[in-house]
Amino acid sequence: MEARAQLRDSPHTRRLLALLRDPLASAQSAGLIDPELRVEDLALAQRMAYGVIVTDSDPAAARRSVQRALALIDPALSWSDPT
Repeated sequence: MEARAQLRDSPHTRRLLALLRDPLASAQSAGLIDPELRVEDLALAQRMAYGVIVTDSDPAAARRSVQRALALIDPALSWSDPT
């Protein structure tokens, strides 16, 4: 439980939110991403992706799982692997 409290209010989390704020606003202004998406939502997506990564023993499968998880949140958060 202590780790949860530390992670939630860590300087790293605050820095991540600050770093994402302007790019998110730019992407929203350009119509590239949902205008309702908040910077806290992106931080949550990052935590969710981390959970997918650490619970999958195969790196290739983890990459596909993260891609799928992000696409479920918002297709704009996903990517296409080059062929």
